[in-house]
Amino acid sequence: MLQNQPFNNRNRAGPVFNHNPNAFLVECVRNRRPGKALDVGMGSGRNSLFLASRGWDVTGFDIAYVAVAQARNRAKKLGVKLNAIVKRDADFDFGTEQWDLIVLTYQPFRDLLPKLKPSLKAGGVVVIENFHRDTMRERLLDEDATYRNNELLGLFSDFRILRYEDTAAKPDWGIEFPKNRLVRLEAQKGDIQHPGCDWKGVAKPTTANVHWGVMTLL
Repeated sequence: MLQNQPFNNRNRAGPVFNHNPNAFLVECVRNRRPGKALDVGMGSGRNSLFLASRGWDVTGFDIAYVAVAQARNRAKKLGVKLNAIVKRDADFDFGTEQWDLIVLTYQPFRDLLPKLKPSLKAGGVVVIENFHRDTMRERLLDEDATYRNNELLGLFSDFRILRYEDTAAKPDWGIEFPKNRLVRLEAQKGDIQHPGCDWKGVAKPTTANVHWGVMTLL
């Protein structure tokens, strides 16, 4: 996380967060061609390292120097390339049409939207997982790190919504809680349509011949 931790873990023994990549992110990129990815609030790099190991060109940043150093060390041990930066979100240069993927897991981002959206390439996607506002009834959370009913849909109403979930599930932060109410979003900037189609997992251009009998793609 870049700013406020979602709970106080000073008196807890052992790990209180999931060290594995976020499961929703893993699903969202499973069949997506690797490109340039940005991990906002990367922490110790669990998501960044996963993406880098799958061929993505990854930049991640976080305000926590120790966490970023851990990510750099793990990248070196794994032999993957990772651009890990110590930076506040207010100081990071998101750029314009820079990213094919932006990852926002358990990271407040409302004030970043004016920078986030222009920084995505056309056809790029944003992947989000965070707490629903109702979770505040069960545990101490910063209100800025929670989201109301369908709020994510409204925040990305100008995007193509590929997937939205409002569900009770095990959170990545505070894993001592068996379930919390979580919200998840995969949304695409624009609606890029490519000519042709996929045939048995292989892209085929318009007018190509495919053999199921013989078919001409129009």
